[in-house]
Amino acid sequence: YNLQISAYRVSNSGITDWYINGVFQGTIDLYYPSGGPSIFTIPVTVPDQPNHQLKWIVNGKNASSSDYYVRIQKMLIK
Repeated sequence: YNLQISAYRVSNSGITDWYINGVFQGTIDLYYPSGGPSIFTIPVTVPDQPNHQLKWIVNGKNASSSDYYVRIQKMLIK
């Protein structure tokens, strides 16, 4: 499976860690100096069970970023 995340990247965005059912799946740096929408894809492992917990944690920021904002537009697992 892949986790597709549509997010808006700008100069005040943070870095996020992504988890499914408590298992780390990947990190995304949402900083971008001029801003704009982006789509990120992380290969994920999804256990064979009916319910899942998707969680992201802001774990810091790019050295050039002015803040820790996260602007998520859409998330899909497919």
